[in-house]
Amino acid sequence: MDAELLGGRLAAIRRTAPPDDAVPLSALSLCEPDGRPLIADWLARHGTRAWLARFLAVLAPVWHLMAHHGIALEAHGQNLLMTHDDGWPRALIARDFSESLEYVPGCLARPDLAPDLTPWLPDIATAPPGTYHCMGRATDLRDLVMDCLVTHVLADLADLLHRQGRLPEPQFWAAARAALPAAPHLGTEAPTYPAERLAAALLGVRAPHPVPNPLKAPPMSDRFILNDTPIDPTRLTLPDLPGDPDRMRIALHLTDRAACLALILRLRAQGASCHPIHPETPPDQARDLARRAGCDRLVHDGGVTPLGQDAPHTPGGVLIQTSSGTTGAPRIVARSWAAIQTEIDAYIAAFPQAAAMTPVIAAPITHSYGLIAGVLVGLARGHAPVVLDSANPRAILRHLAAVRDPILYAAPPLLHVLARLAGRGGLHAVMSSGTVLPQPWFDALRGSVRHLFQQYGCSEAGCLAIATDPSGPDDMGAPLPQVRLSAGQGAPGPVVVEGCGDPIQTGDLGVIDARGHLIFAGRAAEVIDVAGLNVYPAQIEAAALTLPGITDAVAFAMPDPAAHQRPALAYAGSVPPAALEAHLAARLSPRQRPARLFPMTALPRGANGKIARRTLADTLLEPTS
Repeated sequence: MDAELLGGRLAAIRRTAPPDDAVPLSALSLCEPDGRPLIADWLARHGTRAWLARFLAVLAPVWHLMAHHGIALEAHGQNLLMTHDDGWPRALIARDFSESLEYVPGCLARPDLAPDLTPWLPDIATAPPGTYHCMGRATDLRDLVMDCLVTHVLADLADLLHRQGRLPEPQFWAAARAALPAAPHLGTEAPTYPAERLAAALLGVRAPHPVPNPLKAPPMSDRFILNDTPIDPTRLTLPDLPGDPDRMRIALHLTDRAACLALILRLRAQGASCHPIHPETPPDQARDLARRAGCDRLVHDGGVTPLGQDAPHTPGGVLIQTSSGTTGAPRIVARSWAAIQTEIDAYIAAFPQAAAMTPVIAAPITHSYGLIAGVLVGLARGHAPVVLDSANPRAILRHLAAVRDPILYAAPPLLHVLARLAGRGGLHAVMSSGTVLPQPWFDALRGSVRHLFQQYGCSEAGCLAIATDPSGPDDMGAPLPQVRLSAGQGAPGPVVVEGCGDPIQTGDLGVIDARGHLIFAGRAAEVIDVAGLNVYPAQIEAAALTLPGITDAVAFAMPDPAAHQRPALAYAGSVPPAALEAHLAARLSPRQRPARLFPMTALPRGANGKIARRTLADTLLEPTS
């Protein structure tokens, strides 16, 4: 080929091959076909936090070159390779500098070392900034490095560790901020920075778009209010809990709610595991629960007690809770802090109606409803949540009156009492959860509050759906964006959760309506089998509650020699059984009609509003001597 035609536009660079153990940084966030990360063995061998700290230290020279020397590299995952010793990061190799090295003359620490490229680029001295290697603004250096290193390499790795439950994303970025110190003269702490739109560029769109900057320290506060008292957890005297956070599992059995919540927040920030236990649990049962949950220490009012066992290795930490146990034995449920952070982010995105409302929590902080939906979401929104340690309804109303635009998190029985005391329009906003409100309770609450919300969830996955304007007590609203819910279409079917790992069989029944809302139909274990046909307790209860004078009702199965099972109904109210029987006969099919009615002064609802139907049935159907 004629050299004149090339005109000096062709060049070749000869370089040595990288070491055999060099790995492109873009590979670190990839997974095998079975979903297992390529670096899983490295993390298991060296520990997630230790490995990440070393990896960030290996990356630090790229950042230092930009922040101190005024030189930027195009530090994306193909240009940077990492060498390692059995997975332990050792050194960084940077390559492909041609047009991927930039500098700003005024930012150079050693301007005397700037090369003279005029022999090769005769117009470099007069070319506009950005034409070649010389840039015009200090932020140009930031834009190149952060778009490559942060937007892709670090963000992809943060997402992988978060999704795998190995390290919550906020803890990842806290470590990154510590390893990559702010460079104010380059604007590395700006709320956003420009990033290339790689896919849009294929369509001719060249303009960058702003992306949130995870290296900007979030304005986070763990301060909350206990009743009327502002609490700064950093000023509380809390027990010292030394050890490797990945190998800590601390049970908390404390009557002091401020200390309990402060310890939960501290352990979460450390990435350690904790198991909050309701303070009314007897001490012996609390110790048994702690041991069953794999805890190595129990913090109680008297101090810290070792439990004589090692906690399991749990990178990133978990929150351990127990299921309600109303349809079986309570189960120990462990959820990673990373999964909980995903839930918090989804909750905030799906529920903007409460963004300006101050959460007031009159539910146990040992339960996910009060702790996650109430406290942690409130903190993430920038509020100081108000935690109440009194269940006295009048005291709660006094606290609500002192809070601007409060949203109350409480169990349905307490909400029912508060609605009666507050009167029409007396409550600003409430969130109901835990069980379906009986229709009269729902109607009373609807009249008492300006904003009525309902949420639905399960122990294994937290909050799954929120109804911001429920059409009825069974309307659980639309699914949160981090999950997919499937249920029946037209007729009740099993509610199944996807998007949180393996599919979760909730044990609930429901219908997805035309709006995409989940309509709750009851527990599968509580369906009554009448001669092979399903009878749903909720339908019987709804029919009973349409009769004036009936204030509460619960249907359950009773044995029947001919039909296998028949419905029975316990109810509270001033209606005699004969009147209720006639009312139901006009509204229910023969197989739905209760074979027996049990009038009661009040139904035995627990603090969360749930009724243990099996226990109630055993009590009411027990033969009398």
